[in-house]
Amino acid sequence: MKYFLAVCCFVQFHVAGQYIRHTSEINDTASKSCFLQYENDLFVHTDRYYSQGIALGYKTSISVESRLNRLFFKVPAGKKRLGLGLNQQVFTPTSIQSDSLLDHDRPYAATLRFTSVFETIDTTNHRIFGWQFSVGMIGPAALGKETQTGIHKATNNFLPLGWQHQLNTGLLIDIGTHVNYRLLAIRRWLNVDLNAQGNLGTGNTSLLAGGTLNLRMVKNRFELGCYFKPAVRLVGYDATLQGSLIGSKSEYKIASNQLERIISEQETGIRLRLGRFSMETWLRFQSRLFDGVLNHRWGGIRLVFSF
Repeated sequence: MKYFLAVCCFVQFHVAGQYIRHTSEINDTASKSCFLQYENDLFVHTDRYYSQGIALGYKTSISVESRLNRLFFKVPAGKKRLGLGLNQQVFTPTSIQSDSLLDHDRPYAATLRFTSVFETIDTTNHRIFGWQFSVGMIGPAALGKETQTGIHKATNNFLPLGWQHQLNTGLLIDIGTHVNYRLLAIRRWLNVDLNAQGNLGTGNTSLLAGGTLNLRMVKNRFELGCYFKPAVRLVGYDATLQGSLIGSKSEYKIASNQLERIISEQETGIRLRLGRFSMETWLRFQSRLFDGVLNHRWGGIRLVFSF
C-alpha cells in the first residue's frame, strides 16, 4: 500500500496553469515537501508558443483534527493532502524577432497564478479525489516580457520583440476537479493509472482524460523509473489564446471558431529519488491548438525536497 502512495498519491493535472504540476508524484514518505519546476521549449531547440513556465510549490498532510478537513472530499480512512503553488507561464508567437503584430499566429501572453489543491487519497481502493482553485492575472501584470528579456540577457541571446502586442490585463479565476484510479499494479515495478480532470473559469475551461504507465526500480531510499502519459483534452476556453473573460479588450486574439477543440498530448519522463531529494525530467508533445499553427514540444525539470 505504501508504494501506491509513494508513486501515485498526487495525480498530475492540467488545471488553470495547464502544464504546471502543483504536487509531487515522486515521493510521499514525508509529510511535507516543496518543489521547483521549470519548463522551456529551448530543451527541444525551439522558441515559440509555450515558451517557458516557472513554478514553486509546497504540499503538506492535513491532520484529522484540522478545520481544513471540511474542504476535502469525504472518503472513509482517506488521507488528506493540501498543495499550494505559485506559477508564471510565458507564451509567444512563432518568431520573437519581429516588432510587428504577427497575424494568424499565437498572441504574446503571460500568466501569473496562485493555486491551492485539495486531495483525498483512498488507500483501500487505490483512488484519488481532488479539487483545485486558482486565481491570478494575465497580461503585463504577469511580467512575462520582463522574465523573458531577463533570461535572454543572462544567456547573451537576442532580446525578444513584439511584447507590446500581448493580450491585455485580465483576471483569471478557475476551479476544477480531478480523479485518479489505479487500474493495474505488478509488484513494485509497474503500475497503470487512469485519470480524468475538469476545469471551469475565466482562464481555462476544459475536460481531460488520460492515463499513466509507470516503470520503476525501488531499493530502500533509492528509486529510478520512467513513465509515459497519453491524454486527450477537450477545450472550451483558453485565455492564453482568447484573453480573459474578465478584462480589457486585446489588440489581437484568437477567435473561438479557430480553436481546435480536441487536443492530443503525450509526455515521457524519467524520475530519480535519493532519500529526501527527487528529480524528474520530461519531454512533452501537444497537437496544434488552433488553425494555422504547428504542433508543439517542450521539456521540463522538477526538483523536490521532502522533510
